[in-house]
Amino acid sequence: MRSTMSKLLEISEKSYYVWKKKTHTKLINLLESMYSKSDIEEYLKYGKISKFEILKGEEVVFKYSRDKYLSIFIKPLGSLGDTINKDFMDFYFNVLVFAKNKIEDQTIFEPFDIQRSSLLYTTKNNFTYTPPENEIIPKFEVGLERLGQFDCYSNQFLYSNLMQEFNPMMQIDMDHLDLNQKVEAYLHAMLFRLYRAHTDKNAKEKRELLIDIIETLYLSVQKVDQKEGIESAPILNLSANDISLDQLLKKDFKLVQKEFDKILQAIEVA
Repeated sequence: MRSTMSKLLEISEKSYYVWKKKTHTKLINLLESMYSKSDIEEYLKYGKISKFEILKGEEVVFKYSRDKYLSIFIKPLGSLGDTINKDFMDFYFNVLVFAKNKIEDQTIFEPFDIQRSSLLYTTKNNFTYTPPENEIIPKFEVGLERLGQFDCYSNQFLYSNLMQEFNPMMQIDMDHLDLNQKVEAYLHAMLFRLYRAHTDKNAKEKRELLIDIIETLYLSVQKVDQKEGIESAPILNLSANDISLDQLLKKDFKLVQKEFDKILQAIEVA
């Protein structure tokens, strides 16, 4: 390894020893933890490392799958966090938690399919839905139709997110996404954590909890702004049933992005 690393860094083996032990210890340890001897030899010979080229290809597929996933929820009726979709939102994330548990128990059919999981959920839980009176557009039924738009890529993407607490949703580069898509991605990650952590709460309680966490975050920043004489947007003075979750996040989305890990932590410990 010493010889290979010295060739990569274009220094002598003696200098490499000094670098590793004294002057550039963190750099050398990082390189050695990330790349094997064969990786470095392949790079020196061909100018690239094949396994990372494969990963780049997989990332392209994942980007497509995430874009497809987000478009399924945004294009027909807007955000899943909109108040008009709150009944289907509750159903959908209950299905995801159910599917996650069944995957871990290895009792769900393979390959993963969200439509099949929703059917299993309704059967196992004797789920029924009564639409509101005088409903012009059947929002819940339209939501169910969204699940039929999942292809093999979006199903696999969702499966990966179920297994990894929706981390893949957030870890793929978002630079090409518009604000609505970014908000939807963050919202789905939050809601999955919320529904996973608080299975004992009903839909209204879960919704109120998330709203309270986000508004508490905004309020803390608002207090700092007031001390510094900075004018900030007011907290939404609405009931939980009247607040669209996507609009709540858009109130200060940059702050939501910055404090995302703290929001998830607050959801877990609430």
